[in-house]
Amino acid sequence: MKFINLLSNSCTLETIIANTQQVVLCRVINDTLLLQHQDWLTENELKVLDARKAELAKSHFRMSRFLIKTFIMNQYHVLDLKCLEVFFNSEQNVLQVKWHRKDSKVHVFTDVFSLSHSGKMLMLGINHCQPVIGVDIEKINSKRDVQKISTSFFHEHEWSLALNDSFNNHGIKTKEDVFYQKWTLKEAVAKALNKPLSELLSKDIIKFINIHNLKAYSCKFVCKDANESYILSVAIKEPQDTIEQQVTLSYLAK
Repeated sequence: MKFINLLSNSCTLETIIANTQQVVLCRVINDTLLLQHQDWLTENELKVLDARKAELAKSHFRMSRFLIKTFIMNQYHVLDLKCLEVFFNSEQNVLQVKWHRKDSKVHVFTDVFSLSHSGKMLMLGINHCQPVIGVDIEKINSKRDVQKISTSFFHEHEWSLALNDSFNNHGIKTKEDVFYQKWTLKEAVAKALNKPLSELLSKDIIKFINIHNLKAYSCKFVCKDANESYILSVAIKEPQDTIEQQVTLSYLAK
């Protein structure tokens, strides 16, 4: 994951690298440099950016596009960010990248990207082969009535059952944590399988994951300096070899 080194103050927290899948967790602190130099965005990307009203949404957009393009540059030795264009593939419900070559031909890379953001955190899932990866991150809101939402929308067993031992539930202990774990898992699986979230809300998500031969990972991340907590989940196709679990956390320079 060479492009991680382009961000200052990078540090390893934990990552998923399973065959060709990678996950990046990034905190958007200040993207002034990206804001000042937007010539690496294409005309179509600038139109999408301009449609974003909130400044945080604009920061998420710039940061996600920068990470995706930098990854493609390092992976395929493309030398110019401007000739790369990130677009949404509506059929597969994923982000992909076009390469506008000097010979006027357009090449679409097979790499697919799953994106999620909450608060100032941005989460990016990368798959080099097939679009079977989904990621989701949610900032924990202590004022949210998680029990009411769970009993109204979730499977009847999900709220009462203890955490499943087959999941790597780092730091997930309270009922509030469990709610956000279930919610982010449903979001991640929905993205991985290109299904509407409404179709998965009432499902027992653990059984659903096993039936569809997916591998799921959840953990709690605490941003101490901002006094914020997040639950993040990843759903990927079950790999043939052993999964090395690691999540890379990168900080933008202030």
